[in-house]
Amino acid sequence: MSTSTLTTDIPTPAPIPPSPNTPKPVSWKLKGTLTIVAVLLVAVAVFAWYRLRLPVQPDNQAEISLGTPDVWIHSQNLALLPHDLLQLPILKSVLTEDFLYFYEQDVDWLSLQGAIRRLSFEHDLNWSDNLLKNIAAAPADVYLWRDGTHALRYWALSIERDPLLTVAQQLAQMKLVADRQITEVGRINVDGDEIPLLKIALSSQRSLVLAAHGKRLVLFSDSAMVSRDAGELDTNAEAFVQTLLAKDAKARGKLINDSQAPELTTTHAQTVWMSNRFFAQGYGAFMPDIQALRFDYDHGTWTSQANTRKIHVDPRIWAQIPAYAAWCASTSIDWTQVEAALKSAKAPVDHMLESKALESLAPTGAVCWYTEAGDDVSKPLFIGLRTEKSTLKTEDLTALFNWGVSTNRDYYQPIREIQAKKRQLAAQLQAVNDEIKALKKSPDRSEMQDLGKEERAAREQERSDQLAAKKVEKEDLKKQQDDARDALIEAKKKLDPEIKAAEALTTQQQGGFITIKRTLEILPTQSTNPMLAFNNQVLYFSPSGPLVERAMKVADQRYPNVQEASKGLIDPKAITLLYVNPAKVATLMTETGHDALPQKSLPRLRAAFDYHMPSRMSALAQQAPFAVTLKNPSASAGGDTTAWQPMIWHSTP
Repeated sequence: MSTSTLTTDIPTPAPIPPSPNTPKPVSWKLKGTLTIVAVLLVAVAVFAWYRLRLPVQPDNQAEISLGTPDVWIHSQNLALLPHDLLQLPILKSVLTEDFLYFYEQDVDWLSLQGAIRRLSFEHDLNWSDNLLKNIAAAPADVYLWRDGTHALRYWALSIERDPLLTVAQQLAQMKLVADRQITEVGRINVDGDEIPLLKIALSSQRSLVLAAHGKRLVLFSDSAMVSRDAGELDTNAEAFVQTLLAKDAKARGKLINDSQAPELTTTHAQTVWMSNRFFAQGYGAFMPDIQALRFDYDHGTWTSQANTRKIHVDPRIWAQIPAYAAWCASTSIDWTQVEAALKSAKAPVDHMLESKALESLAPTGAVCWYTEAGDDVSKPLFIGLRTEKSTLKTEDLTALFNWGVSTNRDYYQPIREIQAKKRQLAAQLQAVNDEIKALKKSPDRSEMQDLGKEERAAREQERSDQLAAKKVEKEDLKKQQDDARDALIEAKKKLDPEIKAAEALTTQQQGGFITIKRTLEILPTQSTNPMLAFNNQVLYFSPSGPLVERAMKVADQRYPNVQEASKGLIDPKAITLLYVNPAKVATLMTETGHDALPQKSLPRLRAAFDYHMPSRMSALAQQAPFAVTLKNPSASAGGDTTAWQPMIWHSTP
């Protein structure tokens, strides 16, 4: 298999002689795209862990740490970023022209243009209509942070451009007392000058914050990033803005409090940096050795690097993975962090934690998705390696499985119906009590005085009859409530055997494996019954029992493994981090889209999906399978020290 150097500062190893089965290296343009795709795939992969009870690492996004962005883009020309991304053939074939003109059509961008145009007109600033467009075509830094859903919702844009000198001077002198769309959040001192932070309301729920000084401008995507609940300027945000607007480039270069962040002085046309906090999606314990990813673009080519410690991935794991996967990711695992997560979740696996049995597992794991019958995106296969010194017992794995996997809840349906009835009765009783309270009030005297004696008597009798009827209705509802309470108690008494049946586990020997699964399927209508299987060498788990059984056949050599089926793409001696089959990924994404967008309940979204996606997925399916390896993992540092290692991309002919 031939390799290529991704960065010039790392020596090129001696080339390995090619063979007829040796896959050709991917073109440089494709490599950059695949790097980006790989990050997305890893993010999706770790998302599957949400189906278990392992908690994510603490992540309070209510208070954004401005000094630790999750993604950082350093661009010599921000306006060219979409164009540069489309230099990659795979993106050019999969994405539409809408991507290229995204910023020109984005609602927020158009709203900001409108606000700037109105500001220029009303304050006689003589700003050009192309001001924002010209500013964007300049060196820029974009910092992005996750929200509570791990999506990159918050961002800050920092730009340096000569036309900003005039803009900054005019903004500093502007009077905004009567302006309803633009208000002043506060003022900060930058290099001896006092400048305003302006809040620009794009809508009732959307506002940006802008500040400019000298040739520099900073724009925040949300006013909550720089102000407290009371609307006061946050001190951390003030320091952040001061640094972004400062003339001192070295100070700006130390802005990110992350040792894995590259220097701001990088001269690459485009640089995209991603922290482990983002692509691990809170599950850093499952990829502790990869701290950050970096993608650089120059002269029509993208290169990629991973910031790693010494990688502990055992290449032999690929021989234990079933063939024909849509994609697979392999990573090192820090079992001590997994144990800490189990302790914080109060998992009832005391013996396993006390004996530190998890730490006796090999520090290597993998996750794969498939597209065979019954497979879908919610049913990946997890693979772990065991060692000869493994002390993990069947009882430990049974306890972990019993705690981590839910049960069939069909038996609870009668309880749900009774509880729904109780809620309905409570609402009806409250309404009757309100009516009784209203009827007991004395009628309006002025209204009664206008009535004759007989009519007043009739009104009183009618009110008395209504009050009596409501009291009878109230007693009837109270009796129904008592009956529902008794029925609930009786129903719960009858549940004990059904609960035990649902919680029952079936543990048996199947060939060389011991398997653990629920006796009753969790979701009978969807044929979902998670299964765990292990022998002395490997451990498999999946929400899909048939997928685990398929994996067991690999160990018995009755089913090919992914390494064999890759036709030399997965090198048994290399540290392979990712394997992707775009054709199968396209199938998986299409099926997932259909499942997520039912025709009956979401007809418009489904129609849009059916209109736009088939051609995109067809283009994706034309791409050849590929794998990514680390060029020189042995050069990675140990302990807490990390080093940037080139990632090599390989594709089948």
